[in-house]
Amino acid sequence: MNTLKKLDKMFGKYVGIAFSLLLIWIFKNDPGNLTYQIFFMSLLVSGFIFRELVVKHKNKINKPLLICVMTPNFIIVITAVILQLLNPTNEANQYMYATRVIAIILIVTLPISYWILSTEIEKAR
Repeated sequence: MNTLKKLDKMFGKYVGIAFSLLLIWIFKNDPGNLTYQIFFMSLLVSGFIFRELVVKHKNKINKPLLICVMTPNFIIVITAVILQLLNPTNEANQYMYATRVIAIILIVTLPISYWILSTEIEKAR
């Protein structure tokens, strides 16, 4: 357990970069299933932030900052659900273009979100 905490301290800031690279790889190789990955990655970020807000360091962290970081991720989750319900499987479909734009936005915002989250966790310790 102690080793996992050390690894989390060392590599916590770089998880967002790893998720962005994974999303770029999915974006390049399989754009048909892109909405699933957008949904899960933005929900994962929101879940990590929510866990820090409610469960772990609820009195020691900057709540307005993390809520401002979590809000765009929730908007991306809702948009991904709507796009998935509209079934963007055709490459020439306008929903597929919207999915790609949301994926690019998520690729940019994931490292920023995880960096802010990890700095707030370090401040709380």
